[in-house]
Amino acid sequence: MYRPLSKKLQGISGHGIAFVIAPTKGLRGSLPSQYLGLFNKTNNGNDTNHVFAVELDTIYSSEFDDINDNHVGIDINGLTSEESAPAGYHTNSSGRLANLTLASSQPMQIWVEYDGTQKQLNITLAAINMGKPSIPLLSVALDLSPYLLDTMKRKFAEVLEDWERDYGPHRFKYKDLYIATKGFRDKELLGSGGFGRVYRGVLPSSKIEIAVKKVSHETRQGMKVFVAEIVSIGRLRHRNLVTLLGYCRRKGELLLVYDCMPNGSLDKYLYDQPRVTLNWSQRFRVIKGVASGLFYLHEEWEQVVIHRDVKASNVLLDGELNGRLGDFGLARLYDHGTDPQTTHVVGTLGYLAPEHTRTGKATTKTDVMPLVPFYLRLLVRSKFGPRLYTRRSGIGVKLGLLCSHSVPEVRPSMRQVLQFLDRDIPLPELSSLGLSASGLTFAHPEGFSDYAMSYPSSMNMAFSHSSSVAESLLSGGR
Repeated sequence: MYRPLSKKLQGISGHGIAFVIAPTKGLRGSLPSQYLGLFNKTNNGNDTNHVFAVELDTIYSSEFDDINDNHVGIDINGLTSEESAPAGYHTNSSGRLANLTLASSQPMQIWVEYDGTQKQLNITLAAINMGKPSIPLLSVALDLSPYLLDTMKRKFAEVLEDWERDYGPHRFKYKDLYIATKGFRDKELLGSGGFGRVYRGVLPSSKIEIAVKKVSHETRQGMKVFVAEIVSIGRLRHRNLVTLLGYCRRKGELLLVYDCMPNGSLDKYLYDQPRVTLNWSQRFRVIKGVASGLFYLHEEWEQVVIHRDVKASNVLLDGELNGRLGDFGLARLYDHGTDPQTTHVVGTLGYLAPEHTRTGKATTKTDVMPLVPFYLRLLVRSKFGPRLYTRRSGIGVKLGLLCSHSVPEVRPSMRQVLQFLDRDIPLPELSSLGLSASGLTFAHPEGFSDYAMSYPSSMNMAFSHSSSVAESLLSGGR
């Protein structure tokens, strides 16, 4: 909002004001009056100034070729405006220019908008009691980058390469995300982990609630593949998946933008004595929801999507407490009927399948393994007193043990997991597969022993608790 004068000073005015982008807060040697505190007689017009300004000028100065004593001008490095127009606004009905007097006592509104992609500057003026006019007062094709120092552009600077131009609809402006998250303040932090920090935000234009995850990425070529996959994943649509809205890239950092789920992540309902707990029906619905989401990723979409980081903190709860699998920052895609490529081993320790650490290949069966601690954790009321609720929880425990088999081929597919949960097909006898509650896996212990030697603490943490829970549940602790 712009209010040049109080009523007491009506009829008297200074030279005006200016909205400025400059290298420093204080411009040394600048003069008042016709120089608006920006320049002086010596440096006015110098290319080394690196100053961009929008002036609201109320006194005619012939030395700067002013058009009148009541105008809006675009200034670059000097006070002779590149473009200017009499102060006013275009009416929405006829497009006629209605006059506004800058040196009045009336408050006014001004919008100074710059589109860095289109290289377009729009300046719009209006009275305080009206909405923004649809036609700008000044609309100029202007590339500001040659006039601004790198330090002036760095705060909101993004990286945009030719190969990204096809991804335009999926790419967010860093400035919009910065505003949405209030500068990525700690107050807006939803959570953090080994792969990034997640912030709550509200998009300034649409007012949509979002969650923004910051992920670091190292190589340029790796980034290209990563962004291509992220854009593909953005086309996934399923009731049990958190929608990935798009991304933003800035320096070596990638920002992933998701729908914000009102009830947060599942882990806060399971750990550290939560204030609100889920009843058995809600927990079973979450189990089925995650299974349904994984089935869609593995078999129903046009490509196979391997999530690679299934765990409670990556399951979000919507307004009705339905489980939605989110955080696709580690996901990988490959075509149906082909073998996945070898990649770096990534994921959360304690949730990785043993063959993944040996071969480096993530498959649909490596996504099944994390269901073991995930399912078993959901089947207990608290970590201090596991308790069986119904016969269905017994199915969940047995299914969790089956998913833990050290031979990937023996683990069920997500289609079979859903069939087991719906009781469409019976679960096999665990003893015939070398499984029991006390050991989780017996048939091929060498797979787990190799893994346990690499990450013993992770192994003990993830599975020793799960096995004790399973023993308690299956031993008849009703």
